[in-house]
Formats: sequence, C-alpha cells, structure tokens
Amino acid sequence: MKLFKTALFTFYICIMCANNVFASDSDNTNALYSKTIKTEISKLSDNFNSTNVENLFTDFLRYKGIDDPVIAYAVVELALENKELLTSEIVEQIKKFSPSQSGKIEVILSNSFSNKLFKIKNFINIGTLLTFFKQIFGLFCILLFIYFLFKNFYFFTHTHLYAHHQKFSALTKIAVFVSIFTTLLIIFPHNKTSAFALMLPLLLSSEAKTGRYTCLLIIFIGLIFSSLGVNVTDNTSKKHYINAALKPASQEYLLNLQKKYPEDKLLQAIAYLKTDEAKNFLALPEPENSVEAVNFASVYLSQGKTEQFNRIVNKFNISDNPVILMNMNTFFMKNFMYDEYEQYIENLYNYPSYYNIFQNYQLKFNKTTYFPYYKYTELIIPKIDINWLNTFKYMAVFAVFLIIHFFLTGLKMFRCKYCGKVYCAKCNDNFYDNTCSLCYNIHEEPVDSDPHILTKRNIESENYKTFKLRLVFVLSLILPGSGLIYTGNIIFGIILTALFATVLYFIIFGFSVFTWPLNFGIQYVFEPAVIVLFIIFFIIYILSFVYLRSKDVS
Repeated sequence: MKLFKTALFTFYICIMCANNVFASDSDNTNALYSKTIKTEISKLSDNFNSTNVENLFTDFLRYKGIDDPVIAYAVVELALENKELLTSEIVEQIKKFSPSQSGKIEVILSNSFSNKLFKIKNFINIGTLLTFFKQIFGLFCILLFIYFLFKNFYFFTHTHLYAHHQKFSALTKIAVFVSIFTTLLIIFPHNKTSAFALMLPLLLSSEAKTGRYTCLLIIFIGLIFSSLGVNVTDNTSKKHYINAALKPASQEYLLNLQKKYPEDKLLQAIAYLKTDEAKNFLALPEPENSVEAVNFASVYLSQGKTEQFNRIVNKFNISDNPVILMNMNTFFMKNFMYDEYEQYIENLYNYPSYYNIFQNYQLKFNKTTYFPYYKYTELIIPKIDINWLNTFKYMAVFAVFLIIHFFLTGLKMFRCKYCGKVYCAKCNDNFYDNTCSLCYNIHEEPVDSDPHILTKRNIESENYKTFKLRLVFVLSLILPGSGLIYTGNIIFGIILTALFATVLYFIIFGFSVFTWPLNFGIQYVFEPAVIVLFIIFFIIYILSFVYLRSKDVS
C-alpha cells in the first residue's frame, strides 16, 4: 500500500508540469523574395531534377543574389526528400546558391556516416550548446526528482507520533511539500524545470556525502546556466547591407533603403551597383575596410574612373577578390575590350562558384552588370545574456533549501539496508553505514543474541533482500539509472540518468532544439551523433545491470 501511495504521489507531481515544461528559444526571420523565385521553388518541389534546380538558380541570378543560405537550405530540404534523384551534378548546383555554406551543404548531402559524424562540430555554436544543455538539464532534473522522491518517500511517513496521528503527520508533510513545489512553479513560470532542480536538495539529506555533494554541485551549476538566455536578434548594423547586396531586391526597395540611410556611403555604393536609378550620392569617402574598398572601387570602375579604382585596389590589396575580378571582366565587356577580357577571365577560374555566377548571368542572358559585395551573411546573431532577477531568485531559493537540507541531514534519517525499516537519530542512536543497531550487531559484528530474535531478524532481512532485488531490477529496466540511485550508487546513477535524459529528449522532441536560425543545416547531420549516443547509452545501460549483479543487488 505504501508503494502504491508513493507511486501515486510521484505521478501527481509529474503531471503538474506536463504542459509547457520546455520553452523554445528559437526565432524566425523572413526574407523578401520575388514571386518568380517562389514559383520556381514550387516547381522544384513538384519535380526535383537538375533542370529545375538550374532554372531556380537562373532566376536567383536575375536578382543578383550571390550568397543566400535561406534559399540554399530550402533546396537542400527538397534534395533530401528526393535522395534517389540526387547526383553530384545537382549537389554542385545547390552549392552555388550559397558559396559560404558550400562545405556544410556537401556534408549534408553526402552519404558518408563518418563524414557527418566527425564534421558535426562545424555546425555547432555556443548558442546551440547552451540551449541543448538547458533542455537536457531540465529533463535530467525531472528524472532525478522522480528517482529520489521514490527512494526517500519515507521522509513523509516516518514519525514518532501515536498511530492515529501518523497519517495526519504524513499528509501534512506532503501538503507542505506540494505547496512549496506549486509556489516555485508560479515564481518561475518560464522555466518550470527549475522547480524540480530546486526541490532536489530536500530529497538528498540521507545520501552519502560523495553522491550528495555531487548532486548539489550539478544543481548549482545547472541553475547558473539556466539563468543565461539564448536569444536571436537582428544584426541591425549589417542587415540593410545584406538585404541590399545579397538578397533579391527591387529597384524601389533599394531606393527606399538609400533614402532611409542617406549618409551611409557603403550602402549607397551597393545600391548604385545594383540599379542605375541610385546614382544621386555625393563623392565617395576613403574606404576604411576591405568591404568598403571592394564596393567603392567597383563604383569607380563602373563610372570609368580607373585611376581611383587602381588606387583603392592597390592600397587594400584586393586585386584577387572574386567580386573585383567579376567587375573587371564586366568593365572589359562593356568597353568592348575583348582581348583583355579573354586574358583576365582565367583569373576567375580559382573561384568556381563566382565564375559560374558570372558566366551564367553575363553570357546566358547576354547582359553585363556590376556586382556588389558584402562578405558577412549573418542576418541574425546570437545574444547570450544573463537574467539577473532569475539568478537572484534561483540562488535565494537554493540557499534556503540548502539550509533545510543540512537540517534534515542532522536528523540522520535512513532506511536500513538489511531489514528495510526506517530509522532516525531519535529512534536509533547507534547506526553505521545505513544499518540499524540490531542488524549491525547481527551482520557486521555478530554477538550472542536471543535465538528467537536472531531468526526473526534474518527472515526479515531475507524477505527485504528478495523484495529489493525485484524492485531494483524493475526500476532499472523501465527507468535507467533509478536502480543505481536506489541502491546508493549515486555517481554511476547520475551518469546513466544524464544519458537517459538525452536519449529520452531525442525520442520525444527529435532535433527541435537545434533547428533555430543560427544553425542552418545542423538538423540534417545530427542523426549519426544520436546513433552513437544511443550505442553508448545501451552499453552503459547493460553495464549497470552487470555492476548491480556484482554488488549482489540484482
């Protein structure tokens, strides 16, 4: 009956936070694309083949798009849905949509398990790791809470009151515990898992020092990291440059940008290179970096001011910049300098992605245009900040519960490992290693005892040992790590519980934690790592049974 009450109470605590336990840290951004591009993507979705990929890229170039990860990964998604039609030629076509992401795209579209496994580090950033840690820590704390609550439920039932008051005492303790837990859920509405973490110190007082202090340290570190926020914010200092230089944009949009930032010479230079209507700006100042240098030099070249062009190119040593090479070839074509064009076009062979863009646009459409340049493609940037108010709340509550924890530790409440009965310092002064006085005298230091008492106690010990054997086996089978924690092997139990929490997270939520705007493509390469994680978990899971058997527990 006590076991049923314990399970029922544990279940009640768990369902209290069944909804909205995990908060999403991701954000979305929208880019303005032409109807033609959207139409071409729809055609590619209906009929995935090399011709339609090339048609989409052709339309992409008409809007002078040079590097766009959003479109690139949209095509990658379609490619993965049609893997049987994927060829090396199509892979090369897809990489042209975003030269800056070409290495990642090649990994994603490869069929090599090891390639994806060992190159996953290229897809991970600090925002990913922090978000992942927070999510796993939350699930880990929920599991630990369940395990220790089940193991130490006798905190609520053990009392020295008269029999008719024992039930009232247990219900009072449970009511206080639930009230505190509910209060924490109200105090931390956006991070409900912190309530599980903060309540754990109240359930650890009977554990051995090593395991107890390890758990407390993990909780403390986890709460600190839980105070950190992982947000995605617009890179406002670069967004208008990127929209102007790299995104498909109309002349009207470029002119509006120009009016919005009338003093921004770099933006005006980019707009000038993309539309003939954006020429009403003052003389360009001296460039301060290579980005300005490429665009200012290109403007001078488009105006035929070769002297200023050569001066900037030489000053900033950008003669081998692919955009400069593209614009020089455009200049040769516009001025009918075909001999120079034929000699100089070879310099662009070292940049195949840019060469393909140049050739497809300049020759296929029989047009010449000057390309703008902006090397940064991050429209959004990670923002990791600390919530000082939550940090103060966490530490204040944790400090209070830590004081209560050490107070409960002073009560020296424990369950005898031989007979399974619950004792505390008041009812059993002399105990050693979670063993009551009588069992200690019988098993640890045998002395002459009443044969009747000795026989009765041995029967109780054998019955409890059989019950514990079965209980630990069932617990270990359905909740990995719980059996180890129940038997006092806290460190090993924590390791297995952490692995189980990670595996359980992927089973329930998949790769949702990774699919946020700063992690283009990571969801496509994480599967090999998860497979390896499952293998490691399974090996340690099996070893836990071997370990328990060696300790005569299961």
